[in-house]
Amino acid sequence: MKKLLSALSVLVLCAGSLLFGRDPERPIHLFLAGDSTMANKAPAPENPERGWGEVLPYFFDGTVTIDNRALNGRSTLSFRSEGHWEALLGDLVEGDWVLIQFGHNDQKSQDPTRYAAARTEYRENLIRFIREVRERGGNPLLATSIVRRLFDEAGQLIPTHGDYPEVTREVARSENVPLVDLHARTREFVQRLGETRSKDFYLWPSEGKYARFPEGTGDNTHLSIWGASLVAQMAVEEIARLKSALSDAVKKPIADFATTEWIDLLPRAPGDTQEERLENERVSNVRNPSIGIFRSTLGRAPRAAVVICPGGGYSILAIVKEGYEVARWFNSLGIDAYVLKYRLKEFGYPAPL
Repeated sequence: MKKLLSALSVLVLCAGSLLFGRDPERPIHLFLAGDSTMANKAPAPENPERGWGEVLPYFFDGTVTIDNRALNGRSTLSFRSEGHWEALLGDLVEGDWVLIQFGHNDQKSQDPTRYAAARTEYRENLIRFIREVRERGGNPLLATSIVRRLFDEAGQLIPTHGDYPEVTREVARSENVPLVDLHARTREFVQRLGETRSKDFYLWPSEGKYARFPEGTGDNTHLSIWGASLVAQMAVEEIARLKSALSDAVKKPIADFATTEWIDLLPRAPGDTQEERLENERVSNVRNPSIGIFRSTLGRAPRAAVVICPGGGYSILAIVKEGYEVARWFNSLGIDAYVLKYRLKEFGYPAPL
């Protein structure tokens, strides 16, 4: 009987190690818990919007798997009440990381299913998230919300997140959790871009450019491909400073999306205004034909280079789209890339390149 009990104990211990321990073949997981600014976006119909969490895998080597659980419209309250947090914890293994970014929807006081006051329930929800991750042997990270694009008459960004970013910082200090301060990083960058150029950072496609937004849109919260890439870069730069197992998995050098240069290819006729020039040339869904220079950060110059022409050919077709992502793929191989961004006149269908 003693031998039988001993054998059963060994089986229980082995089962426990399989259930709660780390499989040596399983990569470390970085789970993302957050809202629409972080979430994966539907690819069809053709969609210019990206969540910055979608771009994160580009920055990590194969030892880390990004598991993006962020969802549109969620707050610290609704992410838990709808069962998403419980599902995340169920897949969490000792040694994994969880990056938590909320605040955009917690401030919606008109919606009791999402509202969590910054200095009471929101703070408590963050602390509870942190402690539950640690109870399971995981590593929590906190991130502040990215800024919204709202400028005053003097061209200064108007704060729209109230106390939520500062409460996130306070919780990070009190609970000794690493902080990814995206609110501070994006505020500085968007302010530097200014009111006009910052539209490219957010979701401002023009009319007729994408089937998902046939009339165009002016979204000052959600991100374009470029904006999401930049925010992911900012997040990874902060993670790299942690000197942890997670930061060791960041690809070096970190790709620099902020230094992309766009060169105007359409000379301005004497006396033409910007608006007249664009209307005359019928390039209304790009500001003007241009070429983007995407330099690799790998190796030394001079490097091999490619020219990418992604699109064109139809009167309402244009542009950068997948060309941006292809360029960054070439950059990851140590190759510079030049992306042609353009729209042709109405030549009929199809139009010649």
